[in-house]
Amino acid sequence: MITYKAVKNLGSEPSELFLSIGWESGKYPKKLSAAVNGSDYAVSAWEGDRLVGLGTAISDGAMNVFFPYVAVSPEYQNRGIGRTIVALLLERYSDFYRRSLVCRPDKAEFYRKQGFSFSSEGICAEIVKADFEDFNIF
Repeated sequence: MITYKAVKNLGSEPSELFLSIGWESGKYPKKLSAAVNGSDYAVSAWEGDRLVGLGTAISDGAMNVFFPYVAVSPEYQNRGIGRTIVALLLERYSDFYRRSLVCRPDKAEFYRKQGFSFSSEGICAEIVKADFEDFNIF
């Protein structure tokens, strides 16, 4: 049975989850932990004591919220866990003007089904630090 918790202090657990789906940020467990802890809100999915899904939110507190992470372990995908995480995030920020995220093209249809739309005019721009290292920032 999957249980959902609104908890941010997850230690190194997100690193294992992120590595299981091939996300680069999983290689930096200390900074990833700091990122999750620094989020405004996080919802996690658990089977027993195993983290199987995670979603986080960063907001300006009034109008805009960004969901930087929505992740579900591969063996738990297609079971409604991602849909539930997104629904809980959207519910939490239902009064906000803009709720946004960035996703891979192969996940776009999943997010369309959750109510997101994709602008043909919008693009994602990013700068990725090539020499990024994992260390304790606090």
